[in-house]
Amino acid sequence: MKTNALPSLAALLALIVLPVHIHAAAIAYSVTDLGTLGGTYSIAYGINASGQISGYSYLAGNTSWHAVRWTGTTAEDLGNIGIKSVGYGINDSGQVSGEYRFADGNLHAVRWTGTTAEDLGTLGGSNSYAVASNLSGQVAGVSAVAGSSVTHAVRWTGTTPQDLGTLGGTYSNALGINASGQVSGTSDIAGNSATHAVRWTGTTPQDLGTLGGSNSRGIGINDLGYVVGESYLTGNIFSHAVRWTGTTAEDLGTLGGSNSYAIAINLSGDVIGESYLLGDATSHSFLYTGGTMYDLFTLLLPGSGVTSLSMGTTGSSINDSGQIAANGWINGKLHALRLDPVAAPEPSSLALLALAAVGLATRRRRKAVFV
Repeated sequence: MKTNALPSLAALLALIVLPVHIHAAAIAYSVTDLGTLGGTYSIAYGINASGQISGYSYLAGNTSWHAVRWTGTTAEDLGNIGIKSVGYGINDSGQVSGEYRFADGNLHAVRWTGTTAEDLGTLGGSNSYAVASNLSGQVAGVSAVAGSSVTHAVRWTGTTPQDLGTLGGTYSNALGINASGQVSGTSDIAGNSATHAVRWTGTTPQDLGTLGGSNSRGIGINDLGYVVGESYLTGNIFSHAVRWTGTTAEDLGTLGGSNSYAIAINLSGDVIGESYLLGDATSHSFLYTGGTMYDLFTLLLPGSGVTSLSMGTTGSSINDSGQIAANGWINGKLHALRLDPVAAPEPSSLALLALAAVGLATRRRRKAVFV
């Protein structure tokens, strides 16, 4: 008896499909335009675990702007004590941290619970601003000390500002805070010969070093204490995005250009930031994940209407679900956006599967004629 050596079509398809399950789906993002408070422009900075976003928006007439909390696409005006306000960070309970700008030009750090604004005061100087907060209500930011000639990194617990000091130099600033109250930022080193990225645990500053150049800057921090930012390379000509694990600086590279910087990191270690493209004529927002830096604009689903993307430079802008607070030009207007990760099939894999299935089926039908 003559038997057909070819396996069944179902079995062959099962063998072909198997590698697709092993190979990860392509990365893609849907885009939600968050709109404005009636003006032309809006800017997003922070995002919390539930996807609420903090930032600010121009009001109708475009002569002033107010801090905003977006829930879904609903823009909540957080009001203003002075003439303008900005919301930078947002924690998982929806508290927003930011600044008020007064008519005399001075700034004060503020924390909004609901739409109630709480002035956090200063370290004795005229100005302060807050950039990030955690679920405990601790807030990180910057304040002028008495005399207003020097600014230091600050952690507020309640309305009590705690001076985080420096690495021995004159100035320091804070740009991020995690769940345990660790703060990321930058400080002058002794002699003010350079500025270095810092992680504060309590009031103890830890110098994170550089990628070989003189200066570095810490911006975002996740709940594991990993810090991201930027550092000059040896020679102090080019600066690259960095992820610090402990005090180990990892060069994240670029999108082909000479310079890049990172601004935020989530619990999975995914990083977002900005990088120049090859030729250094244009910079694009990036997502660094799984050891690869992607041009974030190329990951947007077709039909988004976005013509370019940009990131803020303070606060946490990617949450642990991978949602990103970003800004993009839509119809000639810069608007706050929320980017949501979606599962996207890999066209090449699907095409190969279809071709293989058709080819195998055809081959089997033709051979059956001669059996």
